[in-house]
Amino acid sequence: MCIIIFAGKNLFNLEYTSATQTTERIDGQLSPMAIAKRTHFTIIYNIFVQLCWFNEWNCRVIGPKELNFLKKPFSSFTFLFIMIGTAIFQWSSCTWLWWLFETEELDLQFYFRCVAWGSSVIPIAILLKLTPESWVDKMPVGISEEKAFGQGTFLMKGYDKIQDNRKVNRAVVLTPKITPDDDGEEVTPEADENPADVGDADDQFKRQD
Repeated sequence: MCIIIFAGKNLFNLEYTSATQTTERIDGQLSPMAIAKRTHFTIIYNIFVQLCWFNEWNCRVIGPKELNFLKKPFSSFTFLFIMIGTAIFQWSSCTWLWWLFETEELDLQFYFRCVAWGSSVIPIAILLKLTPESWVDKMPVGISEEKAFGQGTFLMKGYDKIQDNRKVNRAVVLTPKITPDDDGEEVTPEADENPADVGDADDQFKRQD
């Protein structure tokens, strides 16, 4: 995306300046430079959506050695319906529905060049999956699978403190009270087979009623 944003003007042979406004008009019509800038913005938008679209196909397989993202293509008709609908909707937004999305109408060459840029995520994903594991082991990731992710952070410390307080409150509720009987002997009541959960105060009041 950075390449398209900063170098797309040259890659697609668009001529405009940074001071060009997308609403500039000459004799009531958009100026050529305004059209060029609107075209660049439309290309950025289209490539972004194409990247997401092809990456959704990549996400069908998440195994480190799974490369065939087209296996079992009819396992989910909902997925196919969404992908086909997205493709049709995106094509429409950059062609005959340009007036609704305030985009610039792209010709076939520009549109399929955007599709080609979007499909670049597929070979990149394959190359990443072919990366030797020895290279991955040498990366200073700093994440240990033996520890909870985020342990020791501000949020987790607050969460742990709340859980500790809940355990203390639960222990207080479950501790049997020792009361003397009529003869002066201490009597310990039998523990409830289903002690109340201190996490829900409303339920406790209901049980007391």
